[in-house]
Amino acid sequence: MIITLDNASNPVVALRNGLPHRLLRSPGLVPYRMGATCGSGDLAALLRTCSFEVDELDFVVHCPRLIAVLAARLIDKTTSRIARRR
Repeated sequence: MIITLDNASNPVVALRNGLPHRLLRSPGLVPYRMGATCGSGDLAALLRTCSFEVDELDFVVHCPRLIAVLAARLIDKTTSRIARRR
């Protein structure tokens, strides 16, 4: 099983989690509800209490949706049609 979590230490994620959902939903920045998150050590402990065996913990860094949406809007407003298609 692969489980993904937001990194609560990321300042963008922390900002997003601190704002009311209606404020993020209305401009289309986060059109879905975000659940609670925890660190990888806490997740491993929670899984073990549910009788899961944790074989490996790893991470992948990705761009939070909030940044991607804002960047896409900026590109859409400031570049040519050819650049936007690329």
